[in-house]
Amino acid sequence: MSTSKTPGLRDRKRTETAARIHAAALSLVLSGGLDAATIEAISEKADVSPRTFFNYYEGKDAAILGIQPDTSDDAVFEDVLADAEAGSGEPLALVIRLVLATMGTSTHVHSPARQADRMAVMGRHPELITGQFAQLAARRTRTVEYAARILAAHPAWAADPESAPSTPLVIALCGAAVKSAIEDWAATTPGQPLDENHLEERALALVHHTIRSLS
Repeated sequence: MSTSKTPGLRDRKRTETAARIHAAALSLVLSGGLDAATIEAISEKADVSPRTFFNYYEGKDAAILGIQPDTSDDAVFEDVLADAEAGSGEPLALVIRLVLATMGTSTHVHSPARQADRMAVMGRHPELITGQFAQLAARRTRTVEYAARILAAHPAWAADPESAPSTPLVIALCGAAVKSAIEDWAATTPGQPLDENHLEERALALVHHTIRSLS
């Protein structure tokens, strides 16, 4: 379910410019490495000024990952919440999907082709993964809000809200599992495209393993 409105011309142009800068950054990294993707080189390739660049991204790492401070992915969040309310999917799996969307890892946020390039870049340069978790921290309030609604939609916890787990702790656990899953992928299959479903499944397996180990 999507509640997003059709974007106006100004919003479309802004989205297109952001995408062009992001694509330019990815292209430069894939062809010449991180050092080749300077802000000046990215701006030139995207046909924008360095000053305009900073209207869209905080720095080159953000441009490479496609992380914009003002990016709204409410439609993705609403889709995940709709699945929870429809009883479609395990709550922890849905929280993991929420975390992925918040980090910009989800293919719902980026086109499959660009997502493949992003994951290839991350495979070659796993140090960039840290930037994705800065995104999760920056959007913590909204992520907690939606995660709480996802957990509350579970029949057992809806009937007894006091028994529901701590939402921030669930997000922390799911976020750590996603980070481990991405790092495992980057270490074992560098440069290979990442299957988003596999990432979700791997992160969920790590969460369950951790819970079992502690119980």
